[in-house]
Amino acid sequence: MTRALGRLHDGDNGGERLSVRLRGELAGVLSRRGQDRLKAILGASDPSIVAQALSLPEVFYTYGDLDDDGRRSLVALLSDDQIDYLLDLDLWDRDEVDADRALAWIERLLHADPDLAVRWVLRADSNLVVAVLQKLVIVTEGPFGSQAVLSEAQDQLPPFTAEGNYYVHFKARGAERLLKELLIRIAGEDLEYYLSLLQDVIVMTDSQCGEDAYSRRWNRLRDQGFVPPEEAYDIYSWTGSAGSPDTEDAVELELDAPAPTALTLSGPSGLLASVVDALTDDERFDVSRSLVVAGARILSADHLPLGDLDAHRRSLHKALGYVNIGLEQCSGGDPARAHDTLLRTGCGRLFRQGYQSVADLGRRALALRRQGWISNQIGLGVELLDEPMGEVIAALARPRPLFPARALNAEGADREFVCFEEVARCSDELDRAEALRRLFIDGLGLDLAPAQVFDLSGCTPSEARELSLGLILRTAIAHLVLEGQLRFVPVDAGRLSELVRRFLAETSGDLLGSPLRDLVFSTLIGRIDSPTQNELRHLGEYLDSSLAELSSAVAGLDLDRAIDPRFVGAFVIRH
Repeated sequence: MTRALGRLHDGDNGGERLSVRLRGELAGVLSRRGQDRLKAILGASDPSIVAQALSLPEVFYTYGDLDDDGRRSLVALLSDDQIDYLLDLDLWDRDEVDADRALAWIERLLHADPDLAVRWVLRADSNLVVAVLQKLVIVTEGPFGSQAVLSEAQDQLPPFTAEGNYYVHFKARGAERLLKELLIRIAGEDLEYYLSLLQDVIVMTDSQCGEDAYSRRWNRLRDQGFVPPEEAYDIYSWTGSAGSPDTEDAVELELDAPAPTALTLSGPSGLLASVVDALTDDERFDVSRSLVVAGARILSADHLPLGDLDAHRRSLHKALGYVNIGLEQCSGGDPARAHDTLLRTGCGRLFRQGYQSVADLGRRALALRRQGWISNQIGLGVELLDEPMGEVIAALARPRPLFPARALNAEGADREFVCFEEVARCSDELDRAEALRRLFIDGLGLDLAPAQVFDLSGCTPSEARELSLGLILRTAIAHLVLEGQLRFVPVDAGRLSELVRRFLAETSGDLLGSPLRDLVFSTLIGRIDSPTQNELRHLGEYLDSSLAELSSAVAGLDLDRAIDPRFVGAFVIRH
């Protein structure tokens, strides 16, 4: 906290006593969130000094947590630099000024203090002010001749003018009252500048002023770790082995952007959480600042709105997750080593390390979908995969892979990775999908176009798109039980009773130790050339699950009654 309070300076003895009190008040502010933080600011002995002592990221976190009334109250206390920072984040939609946000900010500034709104217009980059006005108004240059000429042209001119030469039409709904007040105040404060602004609105193109304002905005934001998307993509690029800070991480340590809230806005978990808990105040300060920069890169690279606090939360959550993964990898899970690794390597580089392991999963999943044995172009098709493998591959094959939480953890939606255990789990799922190639192509000898192998007329399912790998395997097992050989034709409905009797006799209530299991394993695994131990593990688990499903299906059948040939949740039959 010591370095986080460094913007409060001591003066003479009386000023020093005041500064000590303000330091305590600021510490209390930083320990709160949302409306409680604003109440702490407003309750301080000097609210404006406490508010202006907040770092720029903390100002944004404070602002983003408030409702409209709270934001107006906060803005009235902020310094010019703090207001400019909020505007740089919130005023833009990608590379253009957003009209609705611009109008909201004009209202916010006027409500806080009309002089504050005028002061911003007079000191801000003129191209930015013009870009804002071009989104909200249309300016027409009036006649400069006699009063008679003016009167004749009056009906064709927009209704508002502050000085009789430039007439303004308001494009945005609800903008007229606010903009009239602002324009009149600007004209009264500096008429010459007011006239030049309106002239620029007329003569300058949107691209001229917008591009210049956009460029200047990024120049300011660079000081806080933000860069344009085309540069921010590097956050996802692995540039070498971990161990020493790269150039970007060295730059991070020079930035004056303390933000203790970065570690609470979306708290760390796993190994990173235990390391952060053991950090000194100064170490926590540096890690928090490094996370702010990493989160800023992610925001920009992912094209998220810079002025959206929820987007900042998601980016920080993503940063914390991948930093945690990278930390687990680089430290081998050793907390003592992880402490040194975090401080030596930096969050940016650890993020890349963690993301690289997930990106490797994505490349494997994408190769399976596009070129592998289950690709829709040359293979069986992804839709044949038994779940959760299909959903796992779909989540990992995204441009930026996600953890398939819905399939693996029964969560509501897929999400960002948060620990290396999740990476290892997904890698194991891909190992399983890759191992099944050995079972179905080498072991079963299945053609890569199953619709050409199976005659599905009169069968359940009746269409190739309804097939699954499990259904194909169980059909082959059924023929193995009945005939002692693997076949890929439907089982006739008339032989169901025989199949059930044979199956019950072979298993005798103990599937795992049954002769039937030994037959299936020896027949299928025996056809695979030199399987690895990992492949044997995956194939054994898959075969056992298929046999268990068959066992469950036949256990519920009554041989004293006619077996409904549609019971085929277990295997394919012909009606």
